[in-house]
Amino acid sequence: MVIAIVVLLGYWLACFKWFEEREFALFARLVISVTLPCYMIFNFVSNSELRGLLNSGKGILVPFLSILASYVLALGLGKISGVPQKRFGVFRVTFAMSNTIFVGLPLTQVLFGEKALPYVFLYYFGNTTLFWTIGVWGIMSDTASQKMPFLSLDVLKRIFNPPLIAFFVGVGLMLIRAKLPSFALRSFEMVGNLTTPLALFCVGMNIRFMGFGKFVLDSSTLLALLGRFLFAPLLTWLFSIFLSVPEVMKDVFVVVAAMPVMMQSSVVAKFYEADFEYATSMVAYSTLLSIVVAPLVRIIIIYL
Repeated sequence: MVIAIVVLLGYWLACFKWFEEREFALFARLVISVTLPCYMIFNFVSNSELRGLLNSGKGILVPFLSILASYVLALGLGKISGVPQKRFGVFRVTFAMSNTIFVGLPLTQVLFGEKALPYVFLYYFGNTTLFWTIGVWGIMSDTASQKMPFLSLDVLKRIFNPPLIAFFVGVGLMLIRAKLPSFALRSFEMVGNLTTPLALFCVGMNIRFMGFGKFVLDSSTLLALLGRFLFAPLLTWLFSIFLSVPEVMKDVFVVVAAMPVMMQSSVVAKFYEADFEYATSMVAYSTLLSIVVAPLVRIIIIYL
């Protein structure tokens, strides 16, 4: 309900023109480039318990392996079910890759508290890397007019974005046990605390701006939603069990794996002239469903 209320507030403020697309772009840029990096650095520097995160190196394997397995499963199911070529790459991305930051971060904070933070970042690292490599490459392959190398300078720039750089800076400061001045640490904290409300406002605004008039609802939509909310978290749970990662890490990974479709998928689909309407529909449907699905997933994993 906490998440739903803030998302609905962003939605209704956009309906009444308090927030328009210019504010949406500004808020999204603030979260990615300013508030989230500050939030990461503050938590890594101020919380000595996060050093234990580095003792489980195999934890980083879970996001990579589970997302890759989901992507391969989507490839097979998409072929069998006859997903149209123009949306085949978008289908694989929506099936396998989740919205780790704008929805995953605030939801896991509500469900698990601050201890979820480092594990969300680990999943984000794998999710972002795979999206801007095999994910974008797959979307580009939907249209014959776009040709681009699998790994280019542009892709590398997108992978090493401000949150990921802040992740490495935070880990580095944590390893050397750096002590920042209190005024600097409190500044990072104050700016970082803006991350969750701004991110949830972005979700509400995005749903409002996309509209519902051209939404796609067909077999490939339902199959992608099944992948997003069933197959992806199930594979994540299986890999977590197989690799024997810590209990909290496993639970956070499973919940984050069941988050909605990445917002960037619709932007990339639009840019490369793939099925933009399908991508937009998937973002909206999955975002709305996640408000119900995430608590259910949390309840289920308690008994697993």
